[in-house]
Amino acid sequence: MSKLLSTNEEKLKEAFEFQREKIGWTFYDERKFAENLLQTRFNFLIATYALFMNALFLCKDSKLICLVVGFFVTTIMGFTVYRIYVKAMILLDFLYVLGANHVLSIQSKEADTRKGSFFPVNLLIGIVIPILLSLSFVLGIVLFVFFGYEFK
Repeated sequence: MSKLLSTNEEKLKEAFEFQREKIGWTFYDERKFAENLLQTRFNFLIATYALFMNALFLCKDSKLICLVVGFFVTTIMGFTVYRIYVKAMILLDFLYVLGANHVLSIQSKEADTRKGSFFPVNLLIGIVIPILLSLSFVLGIVLFVFFGYEFK
C-alpha cells in the first residue's frame, strides 16, 4: 500500500529513471542530503537551546529576556527542523515505492516485525523534541512571571 498522496507510482518511477539517466541526481541522493540537513538543523537546535539555558542561569538581571528570546529562537528553529523532517519523510516514502527489493523497504519490513520499535525515531527528532524544547521556555516564563522563580 502506497503512502503517496499526490504522485502515482508510475510517474514516480518515470521521474526516477529520468533523474538517473539525464541528471545524475536521484531520490537517493536527495534523501542523503535531506537527512544530513535534518541532522545538522537538529544539532544546531540543541546547541542553541543549550546556549540560551546557559545564558538563563548565568545572567543576573535579564532572565525574562533570556526566556522570551530563547522561546522565539527555539520555536523558529524548531519549525525549520520540522520542515526538513517532512521533506525527508516524503523522500523515504518515494524510495519505499520505488522498489520492494531496495534496502529501505526490506529494513522497514524487518523492523516492523521486531519488538521494541514503539515509534519512529525521526518523529522524536522532527516533532517531539523541538516542541518540548520550546515548551520548556514557556514553562520557565510562567514560573518566572507568575511564581517568581529565580533560576539560580
